[in-house]
Amino acid sequence: MICGSAAGTAQSTDLHAVAWLSGDWQSITPNGLVEERWTAPAGGMMVGLSHARRDGKTRSFESLRLELRGTDIVYIASPNAKKVAEFKLIEATPDHLIFEGGDDHVQRVTYRNEGSGRMTARIDGKMAGEPFSEEVHYVRTPPQK
Repeated sequence: MICGSAAGTAQSTDLHAVAWLSGDWQSITPNGLVEERWTAPAGGMMVGLSHARRDGKTRSFESLRLELRGTDIVYIASPNAKKVAEFKLIEATPDHLIFEGGDDHVQRVTYRNEGSGRMTARIDGKMAGEPFSEEVHYVRTPPQK
């Protein structure tokens, strides 16, 4: 169950609010292919991965997980297996999830459920002291065998 307030906080006793992320997602652009995959909630956690490729070569990869800690849902990312950044879920609706925290580079992660098997992931942060954001537009794909 998720409880939201006007202040935009979110608390939960399970991962139901984020379960719509589960499955396989893909983004194909002139910059290459990005795949993101999430397991269904089990054992208080969802496990995910992101893999970006261009011209047949890996550009980046990321280990991801959503973890229930008490009444908080925490998004944990390990980009290119070099560091770990944690973000707390601060707002959840059927249409979007907003996580804040992170590190010096990324402070906010947002997922928007666009409907019809579409999703947008966005990161906001700072690069060289200047604000930046990046969006990836995904479509749901059949599970890979």
